[in-house]
Amino acid sequence: MSIFGRKAQTLVPNAEPDHIFQTFVVGAPVVKNHDGEALAADICSTLSEVGVTNTEKIAAVAADGQFHHNGVPQKLARLLESSSGCPIPAVWDQAHLMNLAESDARKHCNSRWVRDTIETVTEVNKMFSIGKGWEDLRRCGEDMGEPVLRPKLWSETRFAAYAAEVFSVFRRNEKQLRAALRRKRMEETRPSHLKELERLLVSLNDPAFHARVRALEDIYGVLGAASKAVQRTQSLPWERHADQQEAVETIRRMKVALVAKIAFFCTSIMERLKFRGAGQDVSGSDKNTANNVLGQSMADLRAVADLHQLAGSTVPVPVAARLYREAGERLVRRKLIPVDTVPTEAAAAAAAAAGKFGSFSYPDGCSYVGDWNEAGQRHGHGQMTLADGAVYQGGFANGFFNGLGVIVFSDGAKYEGEFAQGWFHGHGIFWRSDGMRYEGELRGGRLWGHGEPVPSHGYR
Repeated sequence: MSIFGRKAQTLVPNAEPDHIFQTFVVGAPVVKNHDGEALAADICSTLSEVGVTNTEKIAAVAADGQFHHNGVPQKLARLLESSSGCPIPAVWDQAHLMNLAESDARKHCNSRWVRDTIETVTEVNKMFSIGKGWEDLRRCGEDMGEPVLRPKLWSETRFAAYAAEVFSVFRRNEKQLRAALRRKRMEETRPSHLKELERLLVSLNDPAFHARVRALEDIYGVLGAASKAVQRTQSLPWERHADQQEAVETIRRMKVALVAKIAFFCTSIMERLKFRGAGQDVSGSDKNTANNVLGQSMADLRAVADLHQLAGSTVPVPVAARLYREAGERLVRRKLIPVDTVPTEAAAAAAAAAGKFGSFSYPDGCSYVGDWNEAGQRHGHGQMTLADGAVYQGGFANGFFNGLGVIVFSDGAKYEGEFAQGWFHGHGIFWRSDGMRYEGELRGGRLWGHGEPVPSHGYR
């Protein structure tokens, strides 16, 4: 779709009417003044058109550095209504922060070799990426029987995945590039240009240069994969957080096998990823972003949002419910969620019980241990103790006694047989507290059809 002359992609992958949109483009702000006020006003106006008029309807704002430097999230919050007083968490998006971390590491004085390698690759690629140079490179590839890929030029504004492609394509074309440089040298008559071509050929024939290109291809490959991972809209927050941590760990393992100069670049990237990951600019200011507190709260965020983890937990239901609620309360104190979104004890217990075996005590004095369904209802096989002391053991369906079961009442009476929707229903045997017994059919808790009472002395 096109918005104000800009191309924007709307992602609603096979969404059913009752499904949540993963990504939906509602506008693309275009303003003359980039002081933050105009951007915030434009966003506020766009949000109002889709019914978002207060802060309670916004979970968080994720933006790049320009928005945070101009205080757009805070200015947007002031323009929107707020009944709870809870601010909108502002997050500096991780893909941009990873890009800034790489840039920081590359600018370090001990990373001169990185800049030199990029400069050499860029010089060579510029000669053969367009026009006659590209035709000469293709001809070399045809003569060698090895097709070439069009060289890619380094970009300071593209993310790491693109940087990895720059080095990958360069390494794929290395033999053809050397051949094209030699041909160009043979045709060149200007001394200054000859000297430049000689210098580039020396670099391309240097084993150390090849090693540096391969190392950077691997390093940027890891960063690129992590950058793509944190941009996946289908991923949950703790999954994207884990992807970034995995990138840091991979680089840590890589540096052990690399020479000191390259290993230092890996160390510098790791340090800057941690620094930038906290949502800080180069001076150390967090620009009022919530990146650091969000990273520290990832376990609590997952505790209240990952129902699969909750249902698969082996922690007893009451304990899980308490931990669930406590995690929500910590998120409120850290101003990441509004207070009215914290679940009640009952809701937490239902979520904790969904699809698992466990126990739970109810406020009215009843208790249950057994199987649960995904709706948090007693379902399967279990045992329930009622408030008056009666104990039922047997089948359950959607919260009710169902199927075969036995219930022993507090006065000694007992029923053994079939149940349906919580009632004696089907064939069963009922013993009164005085020993008298009835065996036969029951419907809705009443004697029904064929059956025979037997006195306590056993004679009919």
